[in-house]
Amino acid sequence: MSYTELQSLPEIPSIAYFCSLFQNTLGTPDFEIQELEDALVLGTNADSQDMFSASFLDDLVVSLLRGCLPMYSSVINNNNYTTYLRQLIQIEEHEEEDWTGPSEIASPFEDDDTLFSELNIKEKVVVLSQLTQFRLEADDVPNKIKSVPVESLRLDPLGVDSDGVIYWYFYGTRLYKEVKKKRQEKKSKPTDKNDNGKKKK
Repeated sequence: MSYTELQSLPEIPSIAYFCSLFQNTLGTPDFEIQELEDALVLGTNADSQDMFSASFLDDLVVSLLRGCLPMYSSVINNNNYTTYLRQLIQIEEHEEEDWTGPSEIASPFEDDDTLFSELNIKEKVVVLSQLTQFRLEADDVPNKIKSVPVESLRLDPLGVDSDGVIYWYFYGTRLYKEVKKKRQEKKSKPTDKNDNGKKKK
């Protein structure tokens, strides 16, 4: 996946904004969107052997995971976190009827031997996005974020153009556009006609 394709994923700015917003209250790591994109592209490219990128993603997952599973926070580390990550996703899948996230919970792990580092970029992004949602569901969140200004919890778009394209601005460096899918026009119902093409009475 190229950088251009990666930048079309709406989860990327959402993950970065979540971590920046709750850095002081939930202890999430703060980073620039570019750092996350670099880590995803370089850390997933086997030819690059970029240890820094791999470590960045490991640290990010561990940080979010410890907040989601506080009872295991002292034992979760960069070497074993995938085991706890799989368990968390399985638990959330079983309780999915109470899920308030933007999409259904999805597990990209095909078996118990698959590591997070072995997932493709899209799968890693989905996992990270779900982790931010899981973190918001943790019991300690209401008390910890009560001091966060309400207006910062809701990000408003920069504007909308005449074609209905919505623009979002992040960090003063990235401008994203959201193109809404056009609704398909309803097909007219076929009239009840006889073989001669005349309408039946």
